[in-house]
Amino acid sequence: MDETKQYRYHEFVAQITADSQLQLMDLVILTCAIGIASVGLNMNSVATIIGAMLISPLMGPILGLGVGIVASRRPLFVKAGATLLIEVAISLLASAIYFKLTPITTGGSEILNRTAPTLWDMLIAIFGGTAGVIGATKCQANNIVPGVAIATALMPPLCTAGYGLSQGNWSYFGGALYLFLINSFFIMLTAIIGVKLIYRRETRGIERRPVMRILTILLIILGGIPSAITTKQVVQATVAQRNIQALIDDKIKHGTIIAQSVDLKAKQIRLSVAQVNLNQDQIQQIMAARRQYHLQAYDLEIIQVADLNELTSRDYNRYLNNLINDNRKDYQAQQELNVTKKLAKIRRIAKTELDDRLVKISVQSNYDVLGKGSVRQSYDVEIVVNSPVSDDDQAQLTTKIKQTLPQVDQVKFVPDNQSVN
Repeated sequence: MDETKQYRYHEFVAQITADSQLQLMDLVILTCAIGIASVGLNMNSVATIIGAMLISPLMGPILGLGVGIVASRRPLFVKAGATLLIEVAISLLASAIYFKLTPITTGGSEILNRTAPTLWDMLIAIFGGTAGVIGATKCQANNIVPGVAIATALMPPLCTAGYGLSQGNWSYFGGALYLFLINSFFIMLTAIIGVKLIYRRETRGIERRPVMRILTILLIILGGIPSAITTKQVVQATVAQRNIQALIDDKIKHGTIIAQSVDLKAKQIRLSVAQVNLNQDQIQQIMAARRQYHLQAYDLEIIQVADLNELTSRDYNRYLNNLINDNRKDYQAQQELNVTKKLAKIRRIAKTELDDRLVKISVQSNYDVLGKGSVRQSYDVEIVVNSPVSDDDQAQLTTKIKQTLPQVDQVKFVPDNQSVN
């Protein structure tokens, strides 16, 4: 060990103890970090979120928990645990207040991406925790700990949990808070292992106090078992999603996946597909291909969406979430959301104007290549009616529809007995 660059063992423990101490200035910094992260999540600004992670003091008490265990220092463990609990509570409260007051309450991609643990989050927490404990042992200033704060992203999940709390969305709240706890557990675990390896001579002769032994066992049970179960589920879900995507790319090339859900417990896959008409033979071929993609244990349900009436708001939301979770650009997801709202408004306008004469509305999307790689998306609206509509009423309704969504090229009024659907 190079003593000019690395703390001696007792100096390192003293430094971690100091970092785990709850101080007023740290709470002020934490509140600032929460505000920055909340704004970043609200506005889908990655740069702003990174800024919040850089100044967040959350890494200190998490490392303190790990060092308290490996050094058998109960006061350090208790102090770090109390500091972490207070900081988490302040983070949740402050972010919930912000999202309660902000006029923008729609959950964007940066919020949705932090509502459930993934395999990559766990790997980042393990690698980040390892780098973090190494950086914390160095006397000289370095960029390792700030880099770990960015990589492990402890602040955004807490703010996302605050968002879920403010909106009464317990799925978001629980998923984001669980992501934070899983990340914290793996960082603490790697801190324990890292300190034992770096200071193996100093930690070899430490007498383990009974209280610390019990705390260690409880922590491993409460954190380790759920983490192991979650890791297994995440790996299974990741593999299944990859295989499902391969199946879709190969077998449903010309359709649009509106919604996609995988139930690992029930072994069920549900796909909602639009803009393609699969006949019975094609569906049977897709079913038979499950073994090729290692999905033979799953029941596959394919739902073909033919028109706007069959496309529920839940399906639209799932579709937008799929776009976001597939790392589509935020702009594209926002455009899809805007079009979805306008199509729903078109349906309401037609219902108001036609009343009982309206049977259903179908919307067809068209894509025209304009040159130089640009593509124009337009829509054809078909309104099925059960009684004639005058030319004046048709013209009036068509004008209202095109004012709502200028991308509508044409509006057709079709008698119910002539509908192709």
